[in-house]
Amino acid sequence: MKQKKKFSYRDIKNVYTIVLFEKSPKEFYDYSEEYYHFFEQKSNTGLVIELLRKYLFIPLDIFRENKHNVDIREKRDAWLTLFSSDDPDIIIELIEEYPEFRQIYEEAYEICLNVERVMDMFSKELYELDKNTVQYMIDEQEQKINEQKQRINEQKQRIDEQKQRIDEQKQRIDEMQETVDKQKDKLGEQQSMIDKQKQEMDEMQKQGIRNAVKILRDLKVPEQEIRVRICEQYQISEEQVGELLN
Repeated sequence: MKQKKKFSYRDIKNVYTIVLFEKSPKEFYDYSEEYYHFFEQKSNTGLVIELLRKYLFIPLDIFRENKHNVDIREKRDAWLTLFSSDDPDIIIELIEEYPEFRQIYEEAYEICLNVERVMDMFSKELYELDKNTVQYMIDEQEQKINEQKQRINEQKQRIDEQKQRIDEQKQRIDEMQETVDKQKDKLGEQQSMIDKQKQEMDEMQKQGIRNAVKILRDLKVPEQEIRVRICEQYQISEEQVGELLN
């Protein structure tokens, strides 16, 4: 057996609410030559969305006034005549012109004679309407849940991508810090070598000065002259020379 497709309210393309006025509100008489008034929902911003609900208001009294003593030439007007007229002569003329209306008229006549059947018919229709409304609400909730799940998944994906970028940046920072530490260690080693070489050069300079002082003393050069010569040759102060001579 072929499985029936699950009913969904969204499968209904348009839902028309047809309102028939036996006696029209006064606003309709401002358009006394019109008896088909079509309405549809519109937004206050100009946003256009195709909504299911459509409305058709039909003032039967205005229709009768416009069609009084006028031949019925359209099937649409024939339907309104069936709904609005209880004149036997008009009904007979209508059925002769449109024989398919005979069964409708007979069933309507029988229903009017049986109030219990009328109430039963409305009860069934209301039950079906409630059932469809509940199903529509369920479908709407399912759609909202699915949309929320999709948004959550998209947010989770963005969070994961951000976390991945953060991890990559942290890794690059760690690598850069490691490089900086290595460079600092290398600079420290170089500075130690420079300090050691400077110390060795200072010792060599001091030893050279001592040797020069010894030679000058052996040559019987006066101490004051030795001081002057050492200051000029090695570009040091007399105080430094004095420390070396002591």
